[in-house]
Amino acid sequence: MKEAISIVIPVFNVKEYLPDCLESLLGQTFEMWNAILIDDGSTDGSDEICERYCTVDKRFHYYRQENAGVSVARNVGKEKCTGKYIFFMDADDTILSNTLEDIYNVAEREKADLVSFQFQKVSNNSEIENVDSPIINQVCNTQEAMDLFLREQKIGISMCTKLVKNSIIKDIEFEIGRKANEDKFFLFETLLRTSKVVILNSKYYCYWTRQNSATTRPFDERWFDCVYFAQKIYTIISTENPELEPQARYQLLSVSYFLLRQMDKVGVQNDFENEYFDLIKTVKNIRICDIWKYIAPRRIPGVAMIKIFPQLYCFINR
Repeated sequence: MKEAISIVIPVFNVKEYLPDCLESLLGQTFEMWNAILIDDGSTDGSDEICERYCTVDKRFHYYRQENAGVSVARNVGKEKCTGKYIFFMDADDTILSNTLEDIYNVAEREKADLVSFQFQKVSNNSEIENVDSPIINQVCNTQEAMDLFLREQKIGISMCTKLVKNSIIKDIEFEIGRKANEDKFFLFETLLRTSKVVILNSKYYCYWTRQNSATTRPFDERWFDCVYFAQKIYTIISTENPELEPQARYQLLSVSYFLLRQMDKVGVQNDFENEYFDLIKTVKNIRICDIWKYIAPRRIPGVAMIKIFPQLYCFINR
């Protein structure tokens, strides 16, 4: 049976959660898939679970590498994909049983290069919300999709909520050596190569909140990769697609201000003093007269204070 979807799953010390992830694939109503399990040097017995599932179902394929990080694991897995479409998944998450069937049918029917859908946050005590059928929110061309992405609307930055044509991302790689927002830049490069993107309202991906996940871990130097990628995106758009420069400028402002507020919230300004003042300088220097409409109302007072009285902002928040 020819696989239509290849699923790339990096695995690193997730013994407790991995079976739920793989069982959610075995429970799919869609059968034409294979899963590429890339063990990134696990030491907790995750390898045994991978090998066991490979004996249970031949659609699972297991590979092991020395610990090199999630970006390397994803790049290795992507190279081994044979499906028409690729779907990335985290080893401690799950998907609804009709996920692959629904997003594949949408991609084929709409002749889309990429299908973007939504996620739902769940915990051990949460009840998962089922989706009866896919609900299309918008069908976009490249420019429209990029506009939404840069304005942080409708298209989330995670590759785990995307089904994308293998041919589109054949020559794209996750940047190695970064610890946060690698997905965002990979998706950015992907959108540059698409012709048609379909956005769904449906929440197929179940993101299980875990301790030390990217959204719950303590603030550390990894967070600054977010502004690194935002600056990189701004530079590319300004040069190659200047009509979207205001939107690219907005996403740089948004990321920089978000990091400032996170640092204020957890009180680590003194631990990263140089980075903190660099962010203050970035927000202060970004021209905002033509992007006010993109800024959330709750952020406007803080952004305005940094623009007009940056010393006062620092005094109040430090």
